[in-house]
Amino acid sequence: MASCMLYRGDVVLKDVNMAMATIKTKRTIQFVNWCPTGFEVGINYQPPPSSPGETRPWCSGPCAY
Repeated sequence: MASCMLYRGDVVLKDVNMAMATIKTKRTIQFVNWCPTGFEVGINYQPPPSSPGETRPWCSGPCAY
């Protein structure tokens, strides 16, 4: 079983590793103990595309919309 974390834009690998370590140590997400659990990470360094007339501000780091 694996969890996938996807990042897009201006992302620093150190921040990604810190986020995974936080998830593992705080145990806010509970995984089953009968199956090994791993994390898959995807990083796309291109900023998200914008549509003409779009007014949503883009952040320079990880953010969720």
